[in-house]
Amino acid sequence: MEWYREHLSEDFVCTLADGQRINKAEFLQRTAKGPGVTNITYDEIDVRPLGDVGLVHGATHYTRDGSPVSRRYADVWHSRDGHWRAIAAQITEVVTA
Repeated sequence: MEWYREHLSEDFVCTLADGQRINKAEFLQRTAKGPGVTNITYDEIDVRPLGDVGLVHGATHYTRDGSPVSRRYADVWHSRDGHWRAIAAQITEVVTA
């Protein structure tokens, strides 16, 4: 959790897969509870530096309550005062047909 506290900007916002928007404090509270998932993997990670801004896209896969879940994410990072911090995140659930 300390990693998140250090690497999320004070004005960080995250839009969850259900459309809920949370701030840094709420994100840290949720993180402190633990992930509640197993078998976590990541793929399709794409990091695009654009000056003092960076865009990160990727996919996360895991098991929750015995069922597989996949989500895509987009994170926006910004270099402020010599430190890169996440300023925004968007999570979208992948629905398989």
